[in-house]
Amino acid sequence: MGRTRDVSKILTSNTSILSLASASSTYQTIAKTGLIELTPLTISVTGGSGSISTTGAVSFTSASAVSLNNVFSSTYDNYRIVVTGLPSTAAQFQFRYRVSSSDDSTTNAYVRQRTNSNNTTISGFRDTTTMYLLGYWNTTLVNTISMDVYNPFLATSTGLYATALTSSDGAQSQLNLATHNQNTSYTGFTIFPDAGTITGTISVYGYNK
Repeated sequence: MGRTRDVSKILTSNTSILSLASASSTYQTIAKTGLIELTPLTISVTGGSGSISTTGAVSFTSASAVSLNNVFSSTYDNYRIVVTGLPSTAAQFQFRYRVSSSDDSTTNAYVRQRTNSNNTTISGFRDTTTMYLLGYWNTTLVNTISMDVYNPFLATSTGLYATALTSSDGAQSQLNLATHNQNTSYTGFTIFPDAGTITGTISVYGYNK
């Protein structure tokens, strides 16, 4: 049968017991969520109107182009961009990096590899002229694009991975892998359709390091 031992005889004068309360305050876990919603410093909307919400989301109406300025910085390396939109006419959705209030439209700077899934057909192709992220925007249902952008603020080549969903004749999806070969630090980006205007929202999130 075990003996009850006096704790005071076990502990030396230099020994202390860490209580649960003191441990929780001394070694408290640092809370870090995966994505932080960011607020662009300014936006530029061509041919329509736009606004920035208190959370940082950008809303735009009847815009032929929407630019977000000063949203990429050294605080984060990688970013998630989510766009929802409804075009005024069937159009292709495009993306360009931006810095100092100017888009980078360098010829052949963007290289994209796309895989398209529509009904039972899967196709793919490579494009080295423009950054199309959705080959067709439906005019009756909201289209959604979610993209990860890698190291846009670093003065080096960057990468982008985008998934797109539309409903031209049922659910249609696209996967786009893209690179950009200019060794430039970018602080923002522009989205625009190749025809008509778009109405929708953009949210940008930074991946915690």
